[in-house]
Amino acid sequence: MRSVTSRGRIPALDGVRGVAILLVVLGHASLLQRPPEWLRVTAQPLLSSELGVLVFFVLSGYLITSILVRERERTGSISLRAFYTRRALRIWPAFYAYLAAAAVLASAGAIAASGREIATAGVYVWNYAPGGSNWWLGHTWSLAVEEQFYLLWPLALLLLGTRRAFRLAVAILACEPALRVVEYLAWPDGRGRIPVYLHTRADSLMTGAALALLPVAAPALAERLRRATVRTPVVLAAVGGLLLFPYASDRLHGGFDLTVGWTLANVSTAFLIAVALGPGGRVRRFLEQRWLTTLGVLSYSLYLWQQLFLTDADPWLPRNAALGIACALAAAWLSHTLVESPFLALKERFSRTDAAPPRPPADAPVAAAP
Repeated sequence: MRSVTSRGRIPALDGVRGVAILLVVLGHASLLQRPPEWLRVTAQPLLSSELGVLVFFVLSGYLITSILVRERERTGSISLRAFYTRRALRIWPAFYAYLAAAAVLASAGAIAASGREIATAGVYVWNYAPGGSNWWLGHTWSLAVEEQFYLLWPLALLLLGTRRAFRLAVAILACEPALRVVEYLAWPDGRGRIPVYLHTRADSLMTGAALALLPVAAPALAERLRRATVRTPVVLAAVGGLLLFPYASDRLHGGFDLTVGWTLANVSTAFLIAVALGPGGRVRRFLEQRWLTTLGVLSYSLYLWQQLFLTDADPWLPRNAALGIACALAAAWLSHTLVESPFLALKERFSRTDAAPPRPPADAPVAAAP
């Protein structure tokens, strides 16, 4: 299984991003212009924005952990300052550009968003803010989960080291279903917020983190996983699990999602990421298609801007899904070209290039670098 070892992009992982954002966009578009019932049922796996966000979470956990582990192996330490600077340059410019546009539109009366709601989104606490139901800013809950993960997980790696961090990730993955059930039973008024809290969705991120830590923390298990990624029945089972998730979620509702649903989808997603990083096969060839990798490159900006165009509350667009998608793609391309790309180039300056000192033991805590 390949790891994220260079600054170059891995096309198959861009393809995974492309699949995730496609699920989000098609899911929201189906709310804007409801398809015929036969098509909705047949294409239900492609209309699951919830599954798309879950895939983003697992991939993010994998990528962030891979970057941190790679830096530790190369330099013997992790620079938190450099990490947070890179994350800020990656996430903040496009996000605050969208937020500024939302503020202008709200001031003009084109959308409904209060100053308090904009501020709540702007400091990445939407997922814990009471009454967060504004459509135009509602998708910032997932960005809040990501930012909270960025804040906590590097510190955990510093304090625990790779082996103990791996055990923590597996423990969170195993315990989260029970935690969600306890929260569901103990706090009835907060049941609708369980899908957006960090502490009840951390298992998606930790599944990706465990995958990244596996070669260091459990090499024998990593080798078994590598062999499984070239076995067609196992790959088909993982793909089938993801395709069946939206059907089961729609029919069994929260009882399925909170207990086994999200866990099974997390593990299936992690396995398909391992397939994408493996020696090849049909899944990887599909993920490396140009149209899908292009969607993956645009996925962050597209996730931000689709919220403005894929809703029947739009005052400036007719109720037409194709037009909404086209407008979202155009806005995403402009955001990526004018906002994201210049800051991504600047971000590379903060990639560490120091000569690597002697490598510490794999289970030693990571030394903090200034």
